[in-house]
Amino acid sequence: MNVLTNGPIFAILQAVVPPGMQGRVLLVMGSVVGAMAPLGMAIAGPVADALGVQVWFLAGGLACALTGVLGMGIPSIVQLEERAPHRI
Repeated sequence: MNVLTNGPIFAILQAVVPPGMQGRVLLVMGSVVGAMAPLGMAIAGPVADALGVQVWFLAGGLACALTGVLGMGIPSIVQLEERAPHRI
């Protein structure tokens, strides 16, 4: 899913974040995402052992889909690019 999500996210960030701040914003975003990997592994291992890997993947997929659907209902997220300063 990284290929499908990173492209649009980085394109939106480049459109919204001023050029002088893009490096900092992308670095912080990458750091936060990287920091979540150990936390995710700490949760995924015990849950997959207790419920099974298939249940964990199904729950994770449903959580991702729900997050996407809920994100489409938040006006500030939907209109993010429209409120960005337009640069050429």
